[in-house]
Amino acid sequence: MSLLSSKKAIVTASVAVAGVVFAAPSATEASFGERTLHFGMNNNDVKVLQETLKEKGFFQFHTATGFYGEVTRKAVTDFQKANGLTADGIAGPQTFGALKSNSSSNGSSQPARQEASKTIPDTQLLRQGSSGSAVTLLQEKLKELGYYTGSVSGSFQAGTREAVLAYQQANSLLRDGIAGPQTIGHMNSGKGKAYSPEQPSSSNGSKNSGSLPANTVLRLNDKGSAVSELQEKLKTHGFYNSGVTGTYGTITRQAVRDFQEAAGIGVDGIAGPHTFRALENWTGQSQNGNSGNNNSNSGSNNSSSASTLREGAEGTAVTELQNQLRTLGLFHVQPTGYYGSITKESVRKFQQQWNLTADGIATKATIQKLNEVAEIHRKSAENSSSQPSRGSFQVLNLIADASTFLGTPYVWGGASPTGFDCSGFIQYVFKQNGLTVPRTAAQQYNFGKNVSKPQVGDIVFFETYTSGPSHNGIYIGNNQFIHSGSSTGITIANLNTSYWSQRYLGAKRLH
Repeated sequence: MSLLSSKKAIVTASVAVAGVVFAAPSATEASFGERTLHFGMNNNDVKVLQETLKEKGFFQFHTATGFYGEVTRKAVTDFQKANGLTADGIAGPQTFGALKSNSSSNGSSQPARQEASKTIPDTQLLRQGSSGSAVTLLQEKLKELGYYTGSVSGSFQAGTREAVLAYQQANSLLRDGIAGPQTIGHMNSGKGKAYSPEQPSSSNGSKNSGSLPANTVLRLNDKGSAVSELQEKLKTHGFYNSGVTGTYGTITRQAVRDFQEAAGIGVDGIAGPHTFRALENWTGQSQNGNSGNNNSNSGSNNSSSASTLREGAEGTAVTELQNQLRTLGLFHVQPTGYYGSITKESVRKFQQQWNLTADGIATKATIQKLNEVAEIHRKSAENSSSQPSRGSFQVLNLIADASTFLGTPYVWGGASPTGFDCSGFIQYVFKQNGLTVPRTAAQQYNFGKNVSKPQVGDIVFFETYTSGPSHNGIYIGNNQFIHSGSSTGITIANLNTSYWSQRYLGAKRLH
């Protein structure tokens, strides 16, 4: 996808929180880069901006949301500083120009896009974390052959790796996701096969209503028939036990991760061409010949957690590393499983504290010391007060976590990702962020501190089916709140609608 390609804008009421928004489509159209983007905007152009900044390592939130909040403004400001632009956090013509030139080879804009047949340099290995003009040419060639559907950014991330793996498989090359002399030489020879979706085997009469969309990438918050097909396939193989909803939520992401681990492929919770092919060909054996049973595969990740991890790495070992750093107060965002600049800096700070080589690389010695110190902290926390310290509570993390459950069904008495009632939802997301709160809406109302006007992260209460507080939700700004409604499941509602305004009791602060 060209950085300046035409995009359909998405326009809704915004949520005044860093990058967390839930949009509904509008008929208006705009071309990305034609209008200035700034704080408070909410549309698909912002989402493209976030994805581009994420590929370049500046946007650190785990999902491109389409809302221009504090996280996006900081990412734009950091990019502007890095490129010698006025650092005002506003994405205007100069910023778009730098993004475009940054994502193509040395300033040759349109001609470079046209010449996907240029020879790719084979003097270096191109792998996840690589960047530059060679990666740009690699992506263009993969795109021309139909293996790559992402933006040509010059940054080798998970989507590029999936495309390289698919090319290697289709052309009977060593499948390692790394573009080295053999893979690049094969591409430069012009003998590479164009992408052709594999036809699923019909030897069994089992339910295979359609093949998986092997030429796309599905991730958290995606929706549609492709997600439904993915869920069906995961369900058939015993990795997904919930309903087929067509929404890629946290349960689907975990199912994908479980399958990837069992299949012996990269574990990132993102379903791309490599994952789709593994699902289509799944026989209960991993690509390494191991049984696909999750329990028998559990040791494979432990070995990686004891080896060196560095910037560009991803998987469950990285997630565990981030969790350990978070326990020590050195990692202040949700664990993503990707070893980016934030993780590197957190590791470097830990190394400085313990007189280790402070290079931001998680060596075996660093990981062993981290495990030791984190375990001490955990035991200390268990022996202290049952109510965790509120000093480390981050409202933005609370809202980000709450947003991942959009579409989860309402279940009376439910307090887990399979289904929530209103207060169970609130208790769950607060617990995810280190705070223990009471179970029922009435108890939470009595537990909270009175506030005259709700701020982001406060709890809004309503009197619905009985007198007193009987329903609640988390305020997310702009008179909106996220809640688990009995007829809607987890969704966004507006305080100003007649139903909610007539039943509003007030707001409390639980953190």
